[in-house]
Amino acid sequence: RPLRPGYNKMNVLRWHIVDAQSFPVEITAYPQLSQAGAYHPSAIFTIQDVQNVVQYGYARGVRVMVEIDGPGHAYSWGLGMPQITANCPSLAANVNNIPLNPTLPLTMQVVQAVYTEMAALFPDWYLHLGGDELVTDCWSDDPQIAQYMKQHGMSTTDLYQWFETQAHQMAAALNRTVVNWQEVFDYGLNVSTDTTI
Repeated sequence: RPLRPGYNKMNVLRWHIVDAQSFPVEITAYPQLSQAGAYHPSAIFTIQDVQNVVQYGYARGVRVMVEIDGPGHAYSWGLGMPQITANCPSLAANVNNIPLNPTLPLTMQVVQAVYTEMAALFPDWYLHLGGDELVTDCWSDDPQIAQYMKQHGMSTTDLYQWFETQAHQMAAALNRTVVNWQEVFDYGLNVSTDTTI
């Protein structure tokens, strides 16, 4: 008997497809993200795998919304591309402490590519960009990021705001409405008025 979760009003699956522990989804522009970031080569979701999940849900009245957490929880991104994550050895014992390094153009190019490929695979109008549990001390402890913030007169909150502004602009360009976790609101960041918290 087929599953019909849509009949029970359980009609949205939020798929937290990338987190600190694993980057298991294939990104064609940067294949090293999943090749090094997944638990094992057999634990990578291919483009076809993702399409199958989305189609399976759609056939049963279930929307599938992807979550790509950032700028925090980015340790797994750095397994394939260590240059795009912050370097803070004093906090590295917990993988959840490692954020992206948004001061580098390459980082934002990779983020753009990930969002673009995920938007193409997930037709849902919402794009969940996380934003939670950012350990800003890691940015302060990274000499390159600390120097960047000093040169630009930025605090860690300013850098967080800058990242979220860029992320929201990328999502808008993809015709997606952003979903963020509560922390973005708690930090007092300015986000577009259509953002779902």
